Amino acid sequence: MRRAGVAHLHAVKCRTVSFFVESARIQDVMTNIDAEVLPRFLVLPHFLGLVALQSPLGTRAEVVVMSLWDDELEESETVSESFRGRIQQATGMTPERRAFDVLRVMVLNANGETCLDSPQGSQDCRPASVPRQHRAGQD
Repeated sequence: MRRAGVAHLHAVKCRTVSFFVESARIQDVMTNIDAEVLPRFLVLPHFLGLVALQSPLGTRAEVVVMSLWDDELEESETVSESFRGRIQQATGMTPERRAFDVLRVMVLNANGETCLDSPQGSQDCRPASVPRQHRAGQD
């Protein structure tokens, strides 16, 4: 079972996997992420979240998948390697893999509560310090 929240974040890490794929295959990629990658990441103790981005370039799209981890990437390497192998089979190209130390990340839920805030540390979702109605773009 997945833990309810993160009591304290150590050093957030980010792994990116980027590749180009025919725009018509984006849904297949997302189905693979939802069915194969996320369920395997969710059972790992250091997994914090995942973001998948698309930048359309004509008939091909660049896709960047970022996974966030509390202090450790090693436990997730097998899942990531399997995902990269599937992408290589689907696209005929080797996806680029990079790892980063996250300098700052903040994620809010729809109620404006902070769910992830590093390097500040994190509890379960808590009220953000800036009221939602005063945020940029909310005027």
